[in-house]
Amino acid sequence: MSFTSRSPQPTLVWQFQSSNVETITGLAPSFSTTSGSLTSAPTYVTGKSGQAISFSNETAGAGANSYITYSLSSSFSPTSFTWAYWVNYRQIPVQSFQTPLYFTDSLASTTDFVIAIGPAGAVPGNGQQPFIFGSGSFLLAPALSQGVWRHFCIVLTPGSGGSTATWYSDGTLVGSTVFTNNQTATINGMSAGARFIPGTGASEGAICYVDDLRLFNRALTAAEVQTVYASQGVYAGNITSYNTGVGIVSPITGVVSMNRVYSIQRVNKTYSGNIINLRRSSDSANVDFVTDSTNTNLVTASGGQTLSSWLGAGTANAVIWYDQSGNGRNLVQTTNTLQPGFSATTGVQFRSLLYMAFPDNCTITDGTILTGFIQNAYLRGNPADAWYFQDGIIPCELPGGANDWGLLLNGSAKFGVGAGPSDAQCSISTNGLGAYSFMTATRVSSTGAITLYNGTGSGSAFTLATGSKNGTTPSYMGYNQPGNMQYMNADMASLFWFDDVKSGTFISSVASTFTTQKVPNLDVAGNGVIQFWSRPIVPTLFSNLSTQARTAAFGAYALKSVALNASSSLAINVRNGSTSATSDFYADTNGNLTTGINGSGQTISSWLGGATGYITTWYDQSGGSNNATQVTQASQPIIDYTNKWIDFKPSAYFNLPNGTIPYINSNYTMSSRHNTINNNQACILGSGAYGTVNGVNSLEKNASNYVQYWWGNDLSIGTYATGNKVTFKYDNTVGRTGYINGSSIGTNSSTTRNSTNLYNTIACDWRSGSAGVFLNGELYYVNLFNIALSDTDRIFVENQ
Repeated sequence: MSFTSRSPQPTLVWQFQSSNVETITGLAPSFSTTSGSLTSAPTYVTGKSGQAISFSNETAGAGANSYITYSLSSSFSPTSFTWAYWVNYRQIPVQSFQTPLYFTDSLASTTDFVIAIGPAGAVPGNGQQPFIFGSGSFLLAPALSQGVWRHFCIVLTPGSGGSTATWYSDGTLVGSTVFTNNQTATINGMSAGARFIPGTGASEGAICYVDDLRLFNRALTAAEVQTVYASQGVYAGNITSYNTGVGIVSPITGVVSMNRVYSIQRVNKTYSGNIINLRRSSDSANVDFVTDSTNTNLVTASGGQTLSSWLGAGTANAVIWYDQSGNGRNLVQTTNTLQPGFSATTGVQFRSLLYMAFPDNCTITDGTILTGFIQNAYLRGNPADAWYFQDGIIPCELPGGANDWGLLLNGSAKFGVGAGPSDAQCSISTNGLGAYSFMTATRVSSTGAITLYNGTGSGSAFTLATGSKNGTTPSYMGYNQPGNMQYMNADMASLFWFDDVKSGTFISSVASTFTTQKVPNLDVAGNGVIQFWSRPIVPTLFSNLSTQARTAAFGAYALKSVALNASSSLAINVRNGSTSATSDFYADTNGNLTTGINGSGQTISSWLGGATGYITTWYDQSGGSNNATQVTQASQPIIDYTNKWIDFKPSAYFNLPNGTIPYINSNYTMSSRHNTINNNQACILGSGAYGTVNGVNSLEKNASNYVQYWWGNDLSIGTYATGNKVTFKYDNTVGRTGYINGSSIGTNSSTTRNSTNLYNTIACDWRSGSAGVFLNGELYYVNLFNIALSDTDRIFVENQ
């Protein structure tokens, strides 16, 4: 199992995860800060991780109106220090220098230094290479690309001849230079987005995104720089928000007061032990399991064998469900005949006569318990009988009853709490028998206040007995020893117990993450904010695009989520080649296809069961309804979910609604990435009246070139190669430009066309009313817009 190494602890961190620029964590008391002072309020955008800050000095250079200034402690004079950050230039300078970061010693300007990029023809940098500058010396980093995130780290150390500046780009050493003045002497202030000198003003405004700024009061080693870079913009300290994969959730307080934590995957960052110990039915062997490097699938702790491989034809029973809180309160059942079953999908399967033991008496005072489960049936069957607790997740009932309490499934599709000598109970509805529910109960000991929640949102308030409550030692999950028939029929996926009352915001944040029993790819890069892992933060294409580009999208076809939100990430409809059954599949940001959103439901490989999958619909994720369809079975392309592309066998293609491909003389951008193309002439996108000059609008491969056909007035560019990204954009005032892998390859200045809105297709063109040139190859994505995209938006599209 591989997890990201713990990063060195910075003195200051700016994560820009809320819109007040005060998500600053001071980890060393001697280095205090004030919050940033904003000028013309920079905006917040999707960052390298979570949010980033956007500086929009549209007249870059001479002046600046979008920047932040920070006042560091007047005593900030470490012997050495390190600065690390992520930057994404939205515009390469054209008229003057851009300075995203500047350090100053107030008015003296003798030991200041800048991190900047210059316009074309400027020295240093010539408009492509970032540089650091101080005391008349500069050091260049490798040339950058517009719209691409880069990580820079600068280490300054003192020496007899001045300060040595060492620069790392994307974790790799660039080189070093010496600043003859001592740049580590005293740094009183810093500005981001422009070069700001107190008393003088701002200049060299930047047009860029900046994320994850970290200041260290020492020189990092090369290995530590690598670790910071490997964290990919994620800081695991006490910042104030995180992304659930659907949207930003903030604020959220740090996780403290953990009592016990159980889940079928790793959910606590500070825990590195086993998840569960299982017994195999075929031979009664039992082994410990951990999660794999994606934190999705269970593998043996020794050897990394998958659960399905280890089980073979056998089934699994739970022996030990390990406590991930670090308190060692493991759930145990050593008697084979009493062990619950286990499913890697739904969790530990408690049934009548099957239960597990806690090592203690489950004392509760103030508390919050969150739990994810499926209640399959209600065993008690007599909700009017409160003498004994009903079906219990944690049913703690004692002879005499004064300290009774329980976390209960106290009715069919009910969840609640019981407490006190009269076994008083309260409950709310779950999502129903057989349905997954994530429920929460909070308790205030002094008042007896109980609040119950179903998922996110506001809770329902009740009042029960006050004071500390407990059960026997041991107490049990799914069984109450002193009572009568208190088992439960439920599949338990997770339970989080805290010894304090959490806020509704915190409860909603956790519930927003655990919308399924197991969250695929749960924070494999360390993207959680606090001790709990959150969903991976992977910005989608449409969250990166400008509003203008999003509204101009006519078609977005991909095998991963590119939509603004998960509910719009419906990717394909597939026909099972063996059974002829069809099913919709959603895509996540990693290209995993499942029948539910965010990796929930059945995987496509499981649903196909080894059969070939034929695609009937490639859904438009742009928010429109221009879906690509094929009803003729013999012409349906094949889904290759392993390589995450669509295989257009000869004569396979999709029809698009007429008008999806922009026509007449409207502006447009069309972009696609292919794998191999096996035929000499192949159509990727086709539309219009073939045979009519300027009456066509299509994207094709012809021999070794790519051609944007208008018929008789065509633009041919580049050289074919496997995996190329090909884009053509048209502005009816200047003509067409063709790009391969982000680079401009050729132009055509013609601005007169009159294509029709007919015969819109993917992987085929139509000539004389019948199918003509097909594509014999594989496609990753196809995108269509009815504007000529800006270079920033185009780069996002090409690198989706």
